[in-house]
Amino acid sequence: MKLTNITIKNYRSISELPINIEEIVGKSCLILLGINEVGKSNILKGISLADTAEKIDYKLDCNKQAQDINESILITYGLKTENDEINGLLTKAKLPSDLIEKIKIKKIERKVEISSDSTEKSDYYHIYVEDIKDFDNFIFDKTTKEIKKIIDIYQREEQISKENIKTLIGENFDLLDGEMVRGLLEDVADDYFEEIRPEVIFWKSSKKYLMNESINLNEFKEDLTKSIPLRNIFRLSGINDDQVKNRIDLIATDEDKRAELEEVLTENVTKYINKIWKEHKINIKVRIEENLFCKVKVEDKENTKPKYRMDQRSDGFKQFVSILLNLSAENDTDVLRNKVILLDEPEVHLHPSGIKYLRDELLKIANNNVVLIATHSIFMVDKKNIERHCSIWKDENSTTQLEKIDKDNPLQEEVIYESLGTSIYEIIKENVIVFEGKSDKDYFDFFTKKFNKELDPLNFYSIAATGVEKIPNYIKFLKDSLVKGYAVVDSDQEGKNTKKQIIDTEKEFENKIFEINDIKDLSFKATLEDLLPNEKMMSYFKQKYEFGFSPDENKSIVEQMKKILQLNKKYTNDDEFKKFKLEMHQYLMGDLSKKISTKENIKSLYPKYFHFVLALHDKLKGV
Repeated sequence: MKLTNITIKNYRSISELPINIEEIVGKSCLILLGINEVGKSNILKGISLADTAEKIDYKLDCNKQAQDINESILITYGLKTENDEINGLLTKAKLPSDLIEKIKIKKIERKVEISSDSTEKSDYYHIYVEDIKDFDNFIFDKTTKEIKKIIDIYQREEQISKENIKTLIGENFDLLDGEMVRGLLEDVADDYFEEIRPEVIFWKSSKKYLMNESINLNEFKEDLTKSIPLRNIFRLSGINDDQVKNRIDLIATDEDKRAELEEVLTENVTKYINKIWKEHKINIKVRIEENLFCKVKVEDKENTKPKYRMDQRSDGFKQFVSILLNLSAENDTDVLRNKVILLDEPEVHLHPSGIKYLRDELLKIANNNVVLIATHSIFMVDKKNIERHCSIWKDENSTTQLEKIDKDNPLQEEVIYESLGTSIYEIIKENVIVFEGKSDKDYFDFFTKKFNKELDPLNFYSIAATGVEKIPNYIKFLKDSLVKGYAVVDSDQEGKNTKKQIIDTEKEFENKIFEINDIKDLSFKATLEDLLPNEKMMSYFKQKYEFGFSPDENKSIVEQMKKILQLNKKYTNDDEFKKFKLEMHQYLMGDLSKKISTKENIKSLYPKYFHFVLALHDKLKGV
């Protein structure tokens, strides 16, 4: 049973907030971005109501507008079940086998409700059953709570209906329908789903997650919950819960066994923490006294003499290690599975590099669990998967709002920075130039940096649009921004069409979008490749395809490559050709980046591109 969505209604600053939980590159993790006091914590606390032991006060916790109309606090958890789980539920409800095969469950929701007239929360399941005609073949006995086939108790010719069933069969019988089936399933749902539903865990740093005091192993072996981190240190050492008691009994009178266990626990917990938190070089020393009291100390690898209790280390250390010895360790030892884990600003007290290690570890935990993180740190952002993030803010009515960040938004980074109370424009250059793709951007950045003194460029931030067709989207966002926007396209038909489209719709960009021939006129439909040395591109072409040709310098080299490959029956498809071009540019960038590539060498070998970038910077300074 998996969590697929959550809707929070009438909880504190939240009026109604739907949240979809989806798997992104194998990880079910959602990162909530927002400044303080926008309601990030309220979202997490609302979700935690399913399994919290904390008292909920309607007057304090219910949204004020909802209180005015006497509405309940309601948290709805959408759940996806496997076929065998559905069959188990139907069987537990003691439905006839010939009815079970006909029932179709549309969706299942768990609901937690706190009403104005109750001091306790209601926790129940709502099961949506499709109402089908086959139900008409069954009746429900209200006395025995059983479903029976009509044919088994009624054989007369007159057809049974809702109107005549009580007359023909009896007062205690009703014709079966979807609502009755739903009621029977909901009666057993709570017991049945108890073991398979995803548990909600609101994780908070606590002393119980650190080993600060000595642990009495004689007490610990009887109740492993006396020290959660020690239990997980045993697990990390390959000693499962069932084996702990025996291992402790073995060391009670055997000094060598005690020393051996000390070494095993020390080695494994140290190795585990160093593997994840690579920059923090420490040893975790597990010491077991003769009286079977166990203590844990921390030492730095560079200076092993001072030993510290965990609570004597920095707040950042305590925060990260408590997560590692609990959530991480339980995830790695297959104990933590199918949980909903909520973390409110877990990065607090950590250095930026430590935050990144923490983020990566939480993403790893999300392979097997749903993880929701509230943060206001840019270092918690998963830059590889922007769609993993939601922007949280309050509207003019002080109501918390949530919006998923669109991975197709060309200025997605700006949305992230805005969520965190700043702007990307505060840290990037005052001019932004958009290129068709990454290769265009890479050459521009390299030459601009290499020849910075000669070019004397404006302060520029370059962007790769991942395709000429995406450039208009960037222009749309740049036109109202605080920075000046420019774009460079190829002089092929697609580039010309894009330039015309932008000028037709955004007149102010008429002198800010250039095609290659506007900068360096090659008198044909030139692309980036026509600015690069033919001999180097042909060298890679020959290496790749095992033959060569002499290109015409007055024609597009890309088109010539395509045609010659087609003539030689070596042109597979457009995607393969794009891949070849990307690899060729990587080859050329590698050539440019060699230590022996002096400025004079580069000018000599890449004259067309050097003069192009020189003219482009002059053009930009003149706009």
